[in-house]
Amino acid sequence: MVLKCYRVLLLSLMKKILILLALSLTLFHSSIVAEESAYQNYAKSIFLSVEQIPQKVYVGQVFPIKVKAIVAHSNIDTLSTAFSTPNGIEIINQQSPWVVSSNNTYENTFYFKITTTNAKIPNISVSLIKNKEPLESAILTLSTPSSFRKKEDFFSNVIAQTLVVNKYKTTTFDAKKCHDGLRN
Repeated sequence: MVLKCYRVLLLSLMKKILILLALSLTLFHSSIVAEESAYQNYAKSIFLSVEQIPQKVYVGQVFPIKVKAIVAHSNIDTLSTAFSTPNGIEIINQQSPWVVSSNNTYENTFYFKITTTNAKIPNISVSLIKNKEPLESAILTLSTPSSFRKKEDFFSNVIAQTLVVNKYKTTTFDAKKCHDGLRN
């Protein structure tokens, strides 16, 4: 008799477990099908990368960032660029046109000017444009250079990788002229 009771309880419990399992599989399967149908016929057509970004910059310095876009869509009119709100940085050439560097590859160099030591480079959004309508967009999040150095009193706002002197002229002077020049 006790065995019969356990058997009935066990069958009842197994029936409930099977029902729960069937319901969970049904719900899980429907969410997978819904996700697949949402992304059906969608493939990414634009890929962005940074070709060049400086590691150290000074407050007041203008520096370039070269961006490359590979476009898998063959029939576009142009590329459009938008920037997120800049923080402590000025974008010099926001409307710079994209240049075709090779088949379906575009390049653009944007110039930025640092205005504070806690600056953050804005995100760059690039859109594919066809018939004045955006087809697709991609966002490039740029890493901010590791250090912003405060402008020193003797900083001339000239930063270069090399210095070449083409012509020079020397003059002679005595210690008195040198001393008088330093006093002024």
